[in-house]
Amino acid sequence: MPFSSTEEKIPEQPLRNVCYVLFRHQRKIILFFLIVMVPVTLWTFITPEIYQSDAKLLIRLGRESVALDPTATTGPVISTAQSRENEIKSELEILKSQELVENVVDAVGVSPFLKWNKMGRHPLSDRDQAILEISKNLSIEALKNSNIISISFKAKDRKIAQIIIEKLITFYLDKHINVHRTQGSHEFFTKQTDQLRNTLFQTEDRFRKLKNEAGIASIEEQRHVLLKRMGDLQQEVEGTEAALASAKAKVETLQGTLRSLPETLVVQETSGHANQGADLMRDRLYVLQIKEQDLLSKFTENSKPVQEIRRQISEAQALLDQEERTRTQVTKGLNEAYKQTQLALLAEKATVSSLQSKLKKLQTQWRSVLGELTAINNNETQLGQVQREVALQEVSYRKYLEKLEEARVDHALEVGKISNISVVQSPTYPMKPIWPVKSLILGLGFLLGIMGGVVIAFCFEFVDHSFKKPEDIEKRLKLPTLAAIPHLSIHEVSKKTEKD
Repeated sequence: MPFSSTEEKIPEQPLRNVCYVLFRHQRKIILFFLIVMVPVTLWTFITPEIYQSDAKLLIRLGRESVALDPTATTGPVISTAQSRENEIKSELEILKSQELVENVVDAVGVSPFLKWNKMGRHPLSDRDQAILEISKNLSIEALKNSNIISISFKAKDRKIAQIIIEKLITFYLDKHINVHRTQGSHEFFTKQTDQLRNTLFQTEDRFRKLKNEAGIASIEEQRHVLLKRMGDLQQEVEGTEAALASAKAKVETLQGTLRSLPETLVVQETSGHANQGADLMRDRLYVLQIKEQDLLSKFTENSKPVQEIRRQISEAQALLDQEERTRTQVTKGLNEAYKQTQLALLAEKATVSSLQSKLKKLQTQWRSVLGELTAINNNETQLGQVQREVALQEVSYRKYLEKLEEARVDHALEVGKISNISVVQSPTYPMKPIWPVKSLILGLGFLLGIMGGVVIAFCFEFVDHSFKKPEDIEKRLKLPTLAAIPHLSIHEVSKKTEKD
């Protein structure tokens, strides 16, 4: 071997040192790798496979979320907004209830779950063990920022995993409907509505009989009619009294005029032949003029009766002017003005008598209406009480009728199994197991075996302080290496000797 000086620096070779350590402890590395990989491989292929079935439910804003149950109150319904989070949390609690798990166990049986537990006897019953097994492997959660609830179940049998979720969803939908419905509400409101209807009919019949006895259709309307009639009668009485006073004053005036007039006077002088038509027309004109004075005592000059009588006077005067005046005859007789005044006086006396009779009749009618109004006021207490009973019973009847309709709709929804829960994804039939993930486990085992073997090799190298290479002597003792004898096993020495 060549002689090496201690002053010469031996260059460091890290990769060579690492490879030296790995080759020197290769048996330990291989042994540790086998110790890790063999159990991992055996466990990977021996451990039972776990399958997971998944389903998803959608919670919509349904009828049971926006309306109170009809039996909750018979008063005004106040809408109370419920947050989506609270509604979803409520449904999660229903899904996680032990009652649903017990129903699933009763429907599926306990044998599939007992096959999974091979740890020996358990202090619980088979049914309780099955319930615990389902609860342990059942996962229910709400997806974030959505109305979706995710349900998953893990089992060693892929078909059982799917059946468990199917049964759970079926029982949950029934439970959801039952929770949001009140049993017997339809029958309750049907009975109450019938009772209120009969009571209302009886009260209405009693009210109708009371109105028939009193001769009243409606208290308020009847009072309004009577008050209006009394007002009209009062106005008519006042008008009649005024007309009567005017007629009496006119009678007195006519009586004074009649006393100042002579009974006879020269009526006219007629030349030629007598004209009887003109005489009659003139008499008619006098009558109309007297009637005009009579109307002016009652009406204004612009009233229609006055205008009409003046029109008649004008026409009579025009006809009289057209008649021939060729007679010259002096006629003496009864004073026509006296006669007409006497006739007018008789007419006014008749008018006074008529107005007095009318006034008496109006006063009698007014007292009769006043009596009817008094009778209504006397019967108002009893009729008003019965009427209020009818109104209250009508309100109650309509209210219970509305509640009956709500209960009928709820009953129909319950019979049809209609709710605000929809199955977005039916329970899946798992094709691949979720555990064990063989490729992942074997890969991790391989890495663990390799890395562990390397770590063990370097650990052994670190605790071993013997000289392994000539460089170690030069590095530690600072002495030159004169010769190096390789370490050979007995088997290798024997082979070497045989060759030599």
